[in-house]
Amino acid sequence: MKYKTKMFYNCTTSLGNTNNLAANTKIDGMTKLVNVTIVLLFFPIYLGIGNAHIATTATVTIYCIFFLFLTNRLVILHESIGVLRFKLLLLMLVSIATVSAFSVSSYFLVKSLRSYIDFVASLLFFFVIVNHNLTLRLEEREKWIEFALRLLIIMVMIQIIIGIILYFVPSFGSVLAIFYPPYVDTVETRITDSGVMRLSSIIIRQESMGEAIATLLPVLLYMLAKTRKFIYQVALVVFSCGVLMSVTRSAIILFCLFFIIYMLQQRKFFDIPQWFYLSLICTFAAILIIGFFPAILAQVSYRFSNFFEIYEKGGDLAQVVNRKGVWDVALHITMSNLSLMGNGMISIIGRGKAMNFHNLYLNVLHQMGILGFIIFFGFIAKLLSRIYKSFRIALTPGDRLLAYSALLSLSILMINSLKYEFNRQPSYQEYVWVLFAIYYLIGENIYVKFRTPDKCPVDRF
Repeated sequence: MKYKTKMFYNCTTSLGNTNNLAANTKIDGMTKLVNVTIVLLFFPIYLGIGNAHIATTATVTIYCIFFLFLTNRLVILHESIGVLRFKLLLLMLVSIATVSAFSVSSYFLVKSLRSYIDFVASLLFFFVIVNHNLTLRLEEREKWIEFALRLLIIMVMIQIIIGIILYFVPSFGSVLAIFYPPYVDTVETRITDSGVMRLSSIIIRQESMGEAIATLLPVLLYMLAKTRKFIYQVALVVFSCGVLMSVTRSAIILFCLFFIIYMLQQRKFFDIPQWFYLSLICTFAAILIIGFFPAILAQVSYRFSNFFEIYEKGGDLAQVVNRKGVWDVALHITMSNLSLMGNGMISIIGRGKAMNFHNLYLNVLHQMGILGFIIFFGFIAKLLSRIYKSFRIALTPGDRLLAYSALLSLSILMINSLKYEFNRQPSYQEYVWVLFAIYYLIGENIYVKFRTPDKCPVDRF
């Protein structure tokens, strides 16, 4: 028994058995750099010449951190076949993106290279976050994960508040002009062709606003369940207001549906008054918006009435979600130009035009080809699988709830990716890969804590 205990202790504390341990000040400095970079993602300054931007300050910082990470010899080298397999997947994604980036005409080359720089930066940031945290002790990783989740919730809440201010005071956009691309003087709340106003902020704009809120909801509920702090109650109200004002049907449906699923499945973590209190908060937020701003209710009602009207007339899925014209063109272009390594890191429809496919799956297939599609979504499937396995083996209520929250969050993102591609905007794409890194570390931590001792060492990046 003593032998097993000692062996388990050695396994769980040997994650950082490299030349640099958590006590090293360089690692502490790296953690600070990662935290600052996450903040920079939400307030990017675009760098470039004239109206042509090359990268954001966050993207440049990520590349600097990566090279600093390498020069300080902080990269963990493992001999595990599983580890090498995952590192190979990342390397293959970068390689395919490199080939694809130059597979365009000179007319689109600059745009393709810009998207390539942003995509690679996202992968490198994921790599740095994961590998750096693996040099820390288990307890320190858990503390950083809690801090990172709290930071993301606050940053998204700030983005929503900025969006609400822009909604009612459009001229406020001129104050934030420094954070927008050089070809945009000011970004105001978007008014669609049907007259619907949609919430927009700095990096979370229009369609991505609803997705960002719905995706982070399970994490917010986890933090609220664990801490019961007032700040998360306020955040839930802000999130509720934001998802309604986004006037995005899929986001509203996913927000409400997964809120109910979360509470019903994890009701043992909440007593009855807590369940009632949380429901009351969301209801109060909705009533507040509807009561003071009936125009918002009218716009939401219009969007959903149009949704059901098309469905009753026998419309297919593409028509119901208002993607018929876009998806038909995207599917035709993707299948007509299907290749092994992609057609450039930008969605091209020909005749000197580019467009958003409004579908992550078609977007990746077109941009990175069949091989890139398999690797990209194989990576995400593996991440989902790892989180699910961690949820199954977690023994403590807190760890089980955290894994469940990460699983729901990633599921919401993948469902909504049917109608929106998160790689459309540089900072938002990098933010999503930060989520991937955190969720990977959650699965890793739980697996380390509750795996059987004879499974050491564990596969990791």
